[in-house]
Amino acid sequence: MRPEDDKDIARFLRDSSVVQWLHNCREEGRDARQTVIKWMSKMRAEVYFQSKAQEGEWESFRTHWQFSMGDLSSTFPYLAFTPALEALPVRWSETDEDFDGTPFEVWHESFSVTDTSTGDELNDEEFDGECLLDLGNERYSYGDVGGGEMIEHRLAIDLNEIGERWAATLQVLVEAEVMSVEAEPHMISVAPWHARDV
Repeated sequence: MRPEDDKDIARFLRDSSVVQWLHNCREEGRDARQTVIKWMSKMRAEVYFQSKAQEGEWESFRTHWQFSMGDLSSTFPYLAFTPALEALPVRWSETDEDFDGTPFEVWHESFSVTDTSTGDELNDEEFDGECLLDLGNERYSYGDVGGGEMIEHRLAIDLNEIGERWAATLQVLVEAEVMSVEAEPHMISVAPWHARDV
C-alpha cells in the first residue's frame, strides 16, 4: 500500500462524520460555516465547524486543530468554500526610466478584497498579505486580525462534487451496515505525532 493511500484512508475515517453532518445540514435546511483561526506565532490552525437553523444560533459540531495546515482545499478536498471576504490577486505594471533614460517595465502585485454578501469591493490601501488564507486554485479568504496575534476567517461551506460522492458512498455503507457514522459534536487534533507507531 502506498503512503498516500494511508493518508486518504485516514482522512476518510477522520472526516466521514463531517460529510455526514453537512449532508444532514442540507437535508434539514441548516446553514453551515467554518471559522478558521490562523495564529501568527504558532504552527497550529484551528477550524470550527458550525451550523444553525434559519432563526437559530450557531451550534458547534467539530473543533479541528491542525499542525502546519496547508491550503483549505487540500485539507478538506470535499468542501466548497465561500469566504465572507474573498481576496483575488491583482497584477499591474508601470513604466519607469533608469538613470540613462531607458524605459523599463515594473510589475506590482497586490490583491482586491470583496465582501461576498454584498459584492462590494473594499477600498483599503493597507491590505495585509498576512491576513490571507489560501483556499486553493488561486482563491483566498481575507481575515480579521485579533489582538495582533490571530487572524479569523469566516467561510460558508457545503459539499462539493467529491463530497457529494462521498456522502452517497456513506449512505450505501451505512445502509449495508458495513460502517456507522457518528455526527455528534467532537474535537480532534491533527499532527504528525498523533500518527506515530508505539
